[in-house]
Amino acid sequence: MTTESPFVETREIEMPTGVLSVSVEQSEVCLDQLCTYAARVNPKRGFLFASHYLARELPVKPSQIAALHEMLALKLQDDMPGPVVFIGMAEYAVSLGQGIFESYLERTGRQDLLYLHTTRFSLERQAFISFKEEHSHAPSHIVYYPDDAFDRQLLQQAKTLVLIDDEASTGKTFLNLAKAFALINSHIEKIVTVVITDWRGDDQTSAIEAAMPAPCGNVSLLKGSYSFVPQPGLKVDMPNVCGCTTAKDHLLQDNFGRFGTRAALTLSHELMGSLNFRPTDKVLVLGTGEFVHLPYLLAHALELRGIDVRSQSTTRNPLMTWGPIEHSLTFENKVHGIPSFLYNCQPELYDRVLLCVETPAELVDQALIDTLQCEVISFFK
Repeated sequence: MTTESPFVETREIEMPTGVLSVSVEQSEVCLDQLCTYAARVNPKRGFLFASHYLARELPVKPSQIAALHEMLALKLQDDMPGPVVFIGMAEYAVSLGQGIFESYLERTGRQDLLYLHTTRFSLERQAFISFKEEHSHAPSHIVYYPDDAFDRQLLQQAKTLVLIDDEASTGKTFLNLAKAFALINSHIEKIVTVVITDWRGDDQTSAIEAAMPAPCGNVSLLKGSYSFVPQPGLKVDMPNVCGCTTAKDHLLQDNFGRFGTRAALTLSHELMGSLNFRPTDKVLVLGTGEFVHLPYLLAHALELRGIDVRSQSTTRNPLMTWGPIEHSLTFENKVHGIPSFLYNCQPELYDRVLLCVETPAELVDQALIDTLQCEVISFFK
């Protein structure tokens, strides 16, 4: 006997770009607790499921993010055929993927696990695979070979592929990644997709699974379907957020997951020792673009000290100021030569704002620093 999910519902959301209809078929968490809906400045897709957990468009308590990582990691079987490669999708699932990997690693203690995330950085190093996310504002993804020889071996001999994103609407990006991966690695026996919300519906899920190069399982907190009817005649001027293709190796001198890791990321004692807060301080820790997991870990460490802290990140995803997007700040991303965005950030609500970057501090737009009155923490070596 099966019990129907208590959170089954349908909803219709009218937004400036069109009408989004969603149908929740099964969920462990109330829909409103998982996400809200934003309007994208993107002619390919006019909507966004804005997560209450990802800390992109909305500031989030780090402990809430940590709980999500554990919830999703617990859904993965301990005995997945190894080696197991976890891949987080840039930019929204970089930290989500790494957090799930770290939670799974802590629980199982397995030594045959590898985490990487896709990237949109052009680098003068060998790419393992590249693939497209057709509907995206920045469609190209690259996975680079790890530097470490054993990590390369895990990648090339992996039997299970765990693909992680914030949501699945069609599943085509997962399919593109898996097909590209299977052309290089013929050992894949199992593929698992992991998302917070899965909107593919039964028919699309079955079609994607049938097209996968290996048997596929799916993990999520919510399963449902959606449809979107664009506003007739609507024209949107999407900014160019793809960035230049000039190699950025000189700006990325450390590996925070982009080039493979078998261990959890950790914060230096020097950094933690240098940060002094009053017990009453309210703090915002900002990640930038693909550099989000260490800033999240920093925010989580401060929360464990008893500090009232929120985690959030900048993004290259252009959104309209509508609905949950109450504030929008555009600034220059000097690394890529493109505009980037920070949503719903009100610096006056915080005593201190820490902006974390993986590149040299002098590349941060001074206008952004002035607006946020923030302290820049560069992890560049």
